[in-house]
Amino acid sequence: VLRKQTLRYFNASRNAFEGELPRSVYQGELERQSMRLEEFDVSHNKLTGALPQSIVELDRLRVIDVAHNALSGDLPSRWAVDRLERLDVRANAFTGAIPTVLARATRLRHLDLSQNALRSRANLAVLTIPTLEHLDVSGNSLDWNEAEAPAPKIDRSRALEPPSPHDEL
Repeated sequence: VLRKQTLRYFNASRNAFEGELPRSVYQGELERQSMRLEEFDVSHNKLTGALPQSIVELDRLRVIDVAHNALSGDLPSRWAVDRLERLDVRANAFTGAIPTVLARATRLRHLDLSQNALRSRANLAVLTIPTLEHLDVSGNSLDWNEAEAPAPKIDRSRALEPPSPHDEL
């Protein structure tokens, strides 16, 4: 189904799908470039395994929602971010770091990485993307004391700041 080149919206959320996502949704660069998929939603299922690189590299994707599954492993390191507006991977078992390439997602408005097992230094270049309207990184093990990269100048009224080591709980 995903290889259908005219497919723009794929929503299989809130089913009881089990198993892994297909590792490859296209064959070769020409087929990848011809795919028109803009929204990919398989949230609220029972999917396992990794989030395939072949899905997050689709150039036209604006929405990726894989929330509330049992996906695991590191998040992919390469993403097509030019059109990405919404990324929701909450309530899975992802580990590792927040992909630094997400800092180049200039249209990203919704980023939810909560309730995973992400363990790394907080990447301020990603967490302070100026277009973000929704940011949730709760329920992880991010290290805010040695955050990576200085934060760019942003409109502070629209961004969340990391907790200060001097803040009281």
